[in-house]
Amino acid sequence: MIKKLLSLFVLGGILFSSIYYIANVVKNPLLAAILSVFPISLVSCFLIKEIGILKKYCQNMIIILLLTSFSLLLLILMLNCFKINPKYLIILTIFIWLFMIFIKIQYYD
Repeated sequence: MIKKLLSLFVLGGILFSSIYYIANVVKNPLLAAILSVFPISLVSCFLIKEIGILKKYCQNMIIILLLTSFSLLLLILMLNCFKINPKYLIILTIFIWLFMIFIKIQYYD
C-alpha cells in the first residue's frame, strides 16, 4: 500500500512540474490546461475498482467540473475587472470553489 501511494505521489509531482514547465517555460497555456485537467479526472478512473463507485465518481466529477468551470469564469472576470495582484484573486477563487464544494457535500450528496 505504501509503495502504491508513494508512486502516485511521485506521479502527481511529475504532473505538477510538467504543468509548471509547459506554462512558464514553454509558454503554452493551452497544453498546460489540457495536461492539468485530462489526466487527473479521467486517468483517476483506473484507480477505482468497484463499478458502482466508479459510476458515482463520474457523476460527481461532472458536477465538480461544472463548479470548477464556473470558478474559472469568475476568475477571468475578476482578472479583467480588478487591477490587483492576481494571486489574491486566485486565492479568493479557491475559497469560493471550496465554499461551493462544501455546499454540494452538505446538501446535495
